[in-house]
Amino acid sequence: MDDHQQEKFGGFVPGQEEDHSEFDDLPVSLPKKMKVDLDTPLESFFIGCAVLSGFGLFFAGIASLNNSVPRVVWQGLTGLFVVGGICYKYTDNYYIVDMERKKLLYHFSFFSYSSDGVIALFSDLIAATVNAEHHSSKHSSWWEYAPFMILKNGKKLQMGDYKKETDGFDGANSLAKKLSEVSGAEFIRGKREHHIEIIRNQNGTVRVVLEESRISLWIVGIIFLAIIIGVLAVVFGH
Repeated sequence: MDDHQQEKFGGFVPGQEEDHSEFDDLPVSLPKKMKVDLDTPLESFFIGCAVLSGFGLFFAGIASLNNSVPRVVWQGLTGLFVVGGICYKYTDNYYIVDMERKKLLYHFSFFSYSSDGVIALFSDLIAATVNAEHHSSKHSSWWEYAPFMILKNGKKLQMGDYKKETDGFDGANSLAKKLSEVSGAEFIRGKREHHIEIIRNQNGTVRVVLEESRISLWIVGIIFLAIIIGVLAVVFGH
Protein backbone atom coordinates (compact mmCIF):
# COMPACT_ATOMS: atom_id res chain seq x y z
CA MET A 1 0.00 0.00 0.00
CA ASP A 2 1.44 3.41 -0.95
CA ASP A 3 1.66 6.49 1.26
CA HIS A 4 -1.50 8.00 -0.22
CA GLN A 5 -3.56 4.93 0.64
CA GLN A 6 -2.13 4.81 4.14
CA GLU A 7 -3.08 8.46 4.60
CA LYS A 8 -6.62 7.66 3.51
CA PHE A 9 -6.92 5.04 6.24
CA GLY A 10 -5.35 7.33 8.87
CA GLY A 11 -2.01 5.52 8.74
CA PHE A 12 -3.60 2.11 9.36
CA VAL A 13 -2.95 -0.67 6.87
CA PRO A 14 -5.87 -3.17 6.55
CA GLY A 15 -4.80 -6.65 7.61
CA GLN A 16 -1.92 -5.29 9.69
CA GLU A 17 -2.07 -5.65 13.50
CA GLU A 18 -2.18 -2.30 15.28
CA ASP A 19 0.34 -1.37 17.96
CA HIS A 20 -1.53 -0.26 21.10
CA SER A 21 1.50 -0.17 23.39
CA GLU A 22 1.51 3.63 23.63
CA PHE A 23 -2.10 3.56 24.89
CA ASP A 24 -1.72 0.78 27.47
CA ASP A 25 -1.73 3.18 30.41
CA LEU A 26 -4.78 5.17 29.31
CA PRO A 27 -8.24 4.52 30.84
CA VAL A 28 -10.49 2.52 28.56
CA SER A 29 -13.81 3.73 30.02
CA LEU A 30 -15.31 7.16 29.57
CA PRO A 31 -16.11 9.37 32.61
CA LYS A 32 -19.45 8.42 34.17
CA LYS A 33 -19.78 11.47 36.41
CA MET A 34 -19.66 15.19 35.78
CA LYS A 35 -18.87 17.75 38.46
CA VAL A 36 -20.77 21.04 38.31
CA ASP A 37 -19.16 23.56 40.64
CA LEU A 38 -20.57 26.89 41.81
CA ASP A 39 -20.54 29.19 44.82
CA THR A 40 -23.37 27.89 47.02
CA PRO A 41 -25.20 30.17 49.50
CA LEU A 42 -23.15 28.78 52.41
CA GLU A 43 -19.85 29.42 50.62
CA SER A 44 -21.04 32.91 49.63
CA PHE A 45 -21.97 33.59 53.28
CA PHE A 46 -18.52 32.66 54.56
CA ILE A 47 -16.63 34.66 51.95
CA GLY A 48 -19.02 37.57 52.51
CA CYS A 49 -18.22 37.55 56.23
CA ALA A 50 -14.49 37.58 55.48
CA VAL A 51 -14.77 40.40 52.93
CA LEU A 52 -17.04 42.61 55.08
CA SER A 53 -14.90 42.15 58.17
CA GLY A 54 -11.83 42.94 56.03
CA PHE A 55 -13.41 46.25 55.02
CA GLY A 56 -14.32 46.80 58.67
CA LEU A 57 -10.69 46.35 59.71
CA PHE A 58 -9.61 48.78 56.98
CA PHE A 59 -12.00 51.52 58.11
CA ALA A 60 -11.22 50.84 61.76
CA GLY A 61 -7.57 51.41 60.92
CA ILE A 62 -8.41 54.75 59.29
CA ALA A 63 -10.59 55.75 62.25
CA SER A 64 -7.82 54.87 64.71
CA LEU A 65 -5.64 57.62 63.23
CA ASN A 66 -7.81 60.26 64.91
CA ASN A 67 -9.78 58.35 67.54
CA SER A 68 -9.17 55.25 69.60
CA VAL A 69 -11.08 52.19 68.42
CA PRO A 70 -12.34 49.90 71.23
CA ARG A 71 -10.35 46.71 71.56
CA VAL A 72 -13.51 44.59 71.32
CA VAL A 73 -14.12 45.99 67.81
CA TRP A 74 -10.65 44.92 66.67
CA GLN A 75 -11.07 41.49 68.21
CA GLY A 76 -14.55 40.99 66.74
CA LEU A 77 -13.59 42.04 63.21
CA THR A 78 -10.37 40.04 63.27
CA GLY A 79 -12.15 36.94 64.58
CA LEU A 80 -14.87 37.21 61.93
CA PHE A 81 -12.27 37.67 59.20
CA VAL A 82 -10.28 34.60 60.26
CA VAL A 83 -13.29 32.35 60.91
CA GLY A 84 -15.00 33.36 57.65
CA GLY A 85 -11.84 32.74 55.63
CA ILE A 86 -11.13 29.34 57.22
CA CYS A 87 -14.73 28.15 56.88
CA TYR A 88 -14.77 29.17 53.22
CA LYS A 89 -11.49 27.35 52.57
CA TYR A 90 -12.81 24.10 54.09
CA THR A 91 -16.28 24.22 52.52
CA ASP A 92 -16.71 22.59 49.12
CA ASN A 93 -20.21 22.08 47.79
CA TYR A 94 -21.12 21.15 44.22
CA TYR A 95 -23.44 19.06 42.05
CA ILE A 96 -22.53 15.66 40.61
CA VAL A 97 -24.26 14.47 37.44
CA ASP A 98 -24.11 10.67 37.72
CA MET A 99 -24.66 9.32 34.20
CA GLU A 100 -24.36 5.69 35.29
CA ARG A 101 -27.05 5.80 37.98
CA LYS A 102 -29.01 8.55 36.18
CA LYS A 103 -29.15 10.76 39.25
CA LEU A 104 -28.31 14.35 40.13
CA LEU A 105 -26.39 14.45 43.42
CA TYR A 106 -25.36 17.27 45.74
CA HIS A 107 -21.96 16.96 47.39
CA PHE A 108 -21.62 18.74 50.75
CA SER A 109 -18.22 19.03 52.41
CA PHE A 110 -17.43 21.00 55.58
CA PHE A 111 -14.02 20.34 57.15
CA SER A 112 -13.82 16.55 57.65
CA TYR A 113 -17.54 15.88 57.10
CA SER A 114 -18.80 15.12 53.59
CA SER A 115 -21.89 13.54 52.05
CA ASP A 116 -23.54 12.98 48.66
CA GLY A 117 -27.32 13.34 48.61
CA VAL A 118 -29.71 12.62 45.76
CA ILE A 119 -31.39 15.80 44.52
CA ALA A 120 -33.32 14.30 41.62
CA LEU A 121 -33.51 11.41 39.20
CA PHE A 122 -32.88 12.19 35.54
CA SER A 123 -36.54 11.33 34.94
CA ASP A 124 -37.50 14.23 37.25
CA LEU A 125 -35.57 16.78 35.17
CA ILE A 126 -37.66 18.33 32.41
CA ALA A 127 -35.51 21.18 31.09
CA ALA A 128 -32.12 22.86 31.09
CA THR A 129 -31.99 26.55 30.25
CA VAL A 130 -30.54 29.95 31.19
CA ASN A 131 -31.80 32.70 33.48
CA ALA A 132 -30.92 36.40 33.21
CA GLU A 133 -30.52 38.86 36.08
CA HIS A 134 -30.20 42.62 35.79
CA HIS A 135 -27.66 44.43 37.96
CA SER A 136 -26.78 48.09 38.31
CA SER A 137 -24.34 50.32 40.13
CA LYS A 138 -23.99 54.05 40.51
CA HIS A 139 -22.34 54.40 37.11
CA SER A 140 -23.49 51.46 35.00
CA SER A 141 -25.86 48.53 34.57
CA TRP A 142 -25.39 45.06 33.14
CA TRP A 143 -26.91 41.59 32.72
CA GLU A 144 -25.65 38.35 34.20
CA TYR A 145 -26.56 34.80 33.15
CA ALA A 146 -26.56 31.39 34.85
CA PRO A 147 -27.60 27.86 33.79
CA PHE A 148 -30.56 26.20 35.49
CA MET A 149 -32.25 22.82 35.51
CA ILE A 150 -36.01 22.57 36.04
CA LEU A 151 -37.73 19.72 37.90
CA LYS A 152 -41.17 18.29 37.21
CA ASN A 153 -42.52 20.05 40.31
CA GLY A 154 -41.37 23.43 38.97
CA LYS A 155 -38.35 23.78 41.23
CA LYS A 156 -35.38 25.60 39.68
CA LEU A 157 -31.85 24.38 40.38
CA GLN A 158 -29.04 26.85 39.71
CA MET A 159 -26.21 24.87 38.11
CA GLY A 160 -23.56 27.58 37.80
CA ASP A 161 -22.55 31.04 38.95
CA TYR A 162 -24.02 34.17 37.40
CA LYS A 163 -21.52 35.76 35.00
CA LYS A 164 -21.58 38.98 33.04
CA GLU A 165 -22.80 39.61 29.51
CA THR A 166 -21.35 37.77 26.49
CA ASP A 167 -19.05 35.28 28.22
CA GLY A 168 -21.67 34.54 30.82
CA PHE A 169 -24.45 34.14 28.24
CA ASP A 170 -22.51 31.81 25.94
CA GLY A 171 -21.01 29.82 28.81
CA ALA A 172 -24.38 29.36 30.53
CA ASN A 173 -25.97 28.11 27.30
CA SER A 174 -23.07 25.76 26.66
CA LEU A 175 -23.35 24.18 30.13
CA ALA A 176 -27.15 23.99 29.94
CA LYS A 177 -26.87 22.17 26.60
CA LYS A 178 -24.32 19.74 28.05
CA LEU A 179 -26.56 19.03 31.06
CA SER A 180 -29.46 18.45 28.69
CA GLU A 181 -27.46 15.96 26.63
CA VAL A 182 -26.30 13.85 29.58
CA SER A 183 -29.62 13.90 31.48
CA GLY A 184 -32.11 13.68 28.64
CA ALA A 185 -33.90 16.86 29.72
CA GLU A 186 -35.12 19.30 27.07
CA PHE A 187 -32.67 22.06 26.18
CA ILE A 188 -34.29 25.49 25.99
CA ARG A 189 -31.71 27.91 24.63
CA GLY A 190 -31.43 30.99 26.80
CA LYS A 191 -32.23 34.42 25.43
CA ARG A 192 -30.55 37.68 26.29
CA GLU A 193 -32.39 39.71 28.95
CA HIS A 194 -34.95 36.90 29.47
CA HIS A 195 -35.74 35.16 32.73
CA ILE A 196 -37.21 31.73 33.45
CA GLU A 197 -40.94 31.59 34.08
CA ILE A 198 -42.69 28.43 35.31
CA ILE A 199 -46.25 27.98 34.04
CA ARG A 200 -48.39 25.50 35.97
CA ASN A 201 -50.98 23.70 33.86
CA GLN A 202 -54.38 22.60 35.12
CA ASN A 203 -53.37 18.93 34.97
CA GLY A 204 -50.54 19.56 37.45
CA THR A 205 -47.68 19.57 34.97
CA VAL A 206 -45.39 22.54 34.49
CA ARG A 207 -44.19 24.35 31.40
CA VAL A 208 -40.97 26.34 31.12
CA VAL A 209 -40.95 29.59 29.16
CA LEU A 210 -38.48 32.45 28.83
CA GLU A 211 -39.95 35.92 29.30
CA GLU A 212 -38.35 39.26 28.59
CA SER A 213 -37.26 40.99 31.78
CA ARG A 214 -38.73 44.45 32.30
CA ILE A 215 -36.43 45.48 35.13
CA SER A 216 -34.68 48.18 33.10
CA LEU A 217 -38.05 49.72 32.20
CA TRP A 218 -39.03 49.76 35.85
CA ILE A 219 -35.82 51.60 36.70
CA VAL A 220 -36.45 54.18 33.99
CA GLY A 221 -40.02 54.61 35.25
CA ILE A 222 -38.90 55.12 38.84
CA ILE A 223 -36.27 57.67 37.81
CA PHE A 224 -38.82 59.51 35.67
CA LEU A 225 -41.33 59.54 38.54
CA ALA A 226 -38.67 60.85 40.95
CA ILE A 227 -37.85 63.69 38.52
CA ILE A 228 -41.53 64.63 38.23
CA ILE A 229 -41.95 64.64 42.02
CA GLY A 230 -38.80 66.76 42.38
CA VAL A 231 -40.03 69.30 39.81
CA LEU A 232 -43.45 69.53 41.45
CA ALA A 233 -41.84 69.96 44.87
CA VAL A 234 -39.74 72.88 43.56
CA VAL A 235 -42.70 74.52 41.77
CA PHE A 236 -45.19 74.26 44.64
CA GLY A 237 -42.51 74.94 47.20
CA HIS A 238 -42.36 78.53 46.03
